[in-house]
Amino acid sequence: MRTAFLTLLLIVLASPHAKCQTADDTQNKGSIQGSVVDSKTGQPLRGADVTLRGFSQGSRGGDGSSTVSDSEGHFAFDGLAPGRYRLTASRNGYVNRDPRLGGGARPGVVSLSSGQHADGVILRLLPSAVIVGRVTSEGEEPVPNVFVQAMKFTYQGDKRKLSDVGTATTNDRGEYRIWGLAPGKYYVRATHPRGGAVRPGSTIYVPIFYPGVSDLSRTQPIELHPGDEISGIDLAFGAVRSVRVNGRVLNASSLAVKDAQVTLVGGSGTMVYAAGQASTDAKGAFELRSVAPGSYTLIAEQFGNADPEKVARGRTSLEVGEGNLNDVEVIIGPGASLSGHVRVEGKTNPDFAKLTVALDAQDDLSSMGFAPDVSNVPLRSDGTFTFHDVPEGTYHIKVLPLPDGYYLKPSGEGDAVEAGVKVARNHAAAVELTLSTGAGRITGTVAKDQQAFAGATVVLVPDGARRGQPRFYRQALTDASGRFTISSVTPGDYKLFAWEEIERGMYLDPDFLQSYEDSGKPVQVEEGGSLNLQVDLIPASD
Repeated sequence: MRTAFLTLLLIVLASPHAKCQTADDTQNKGSIQGSVVDSKTGQPLRGADVTLRGFSQGSRGGDGSSTVSDSEGHFAFDGLAPGRYRLTASRNGYVNRDPRLGGGARPGVVSLSSGQHADGVILRLLPSAVIVGRVTSEGEEPVPNVFVQAMKFTYQGDKRKLSDVGTATTNDRGEYRIWGLAPGKYYVRATHPRGGAVRPGSTIYVPIFYPGVSDLSRTQPIELHPGDEISGIDLAFGAVRSVRVNGRVLNASSLAVKDAQVTLVGGSGTMVYAAGQASTDAKGAFELRSVAPGSYTLIAEQFGNADPEKVARGRTSLEVGEGNLNDVEVIIGPGASLSGHVRVEGKTNPDFAKLTVALDAQDDLSSMGFAPDVSNVPLRSDGTFTFHDVPEGTYHIKVLPLPDGYYLKPSGEGDAVEAGVKVARNHAAAVELTLSTGAGRITGTVAKDQQAFAGATVVLVPDGARRGQPRFYRQALTDASGRFTISSVTPGDYKLFAWEEIERGMYLDPDFLQSYEDSGKPVQVEEGGSLNLQVDLIPASD
């Protein structure tokens, strides 16, 4: 009886405290409310999927929740603890955000304090675009089952390549429709279902770009704006007669190479493709069938049995005409050594043990995996380095990571830093590099409507011939105060841009930059100079 009485007394005494604690927890909870709208018309969007996800120590993380916008485009999330949250939205007929390719709604980031109610958050969705067309062959005969690609240039690191963004297959009338595309410039490519020849001398269909050409340099890009539906993007295949290419793979001693892999690569620039593959026999002979007339690169590779990393390579250029091409020879070799020395110009010396030297092939074939993987090599304590088995070709050379305040100093026109390192077959090469402490530094603020803007992408773009060399570019993001810092700048002339939103690496694209040339702020960086600048934001709507 006494125990029951004490238990009841504790419950009675604890109840007010529990009620108070519950009330305090409720008061600490916040909410986020807002609307999803069409970025082009400003009209509210019903039925959009809205996702809320919390940040964990400044990065994306935490538990997520979702809701659907109502007839007025309104959404709400209640019972939220203090913290930072990311809001995203998606809907059929609008572009889903892809950081690699651009488009979609810029995520909304909201910070909640204890008990705060954030209202009026606007999520803008970009109407997607559509490409429609028809594919035919001789006599305007419709071709079903054609694989059609909408492609655009993207960047992986500093490598420019054409990437699939949308695909479709033609129906029995030869019609196709590619939807869900973000605004931008696209190239349409079609691949015939009967591309290869059954026997030498029979007809084949090579892949074509709109408006019906096989060479990307002669294609016609299609410019899409939000909500566009571009029709009439028609392509017509024409059959060509195939030929044979045969020859031998030899080593530097003119001996036949068995089991070498031979690949015929067609196309040019950033659009290359394998037009045929074969292996050599015991006499080093190979034959490639079903080859269309055109310009090609013939690549031969022999992988070491004991060490697959040891690869002997060789290549030659081919012009294939209307007849068979015989007795082609490809000489392969293990590559050459490349040695060098890094000296330091200035009063301080970086720790060489933390630095490496990297080679990056200046080669259109890198997108197909034919660029040699020569990796990075460490700097020795005396500043020397050595690469082994480097295939012939021309390479960009870099010191990584570039120490703060330093830059790789060019020694004049034609030097290794500006023009690249040329490696010849079986011929050792040597380079001298200079790390200088005279690098420039730029700090500043990005403003929108005279207010500091956080999260802007600030890019320092070189002028003149250096614009085609990615290592001279510098990028930074503005902090919560709209400030940025760019260091280790090679002295020279530049333009400074600040974008509210930009596709990854697109500032390396000359066509893209041309549209914003007048928005860049001219900057001259002196040796050891330091600048503090204010830059106007280029809005996402531009």
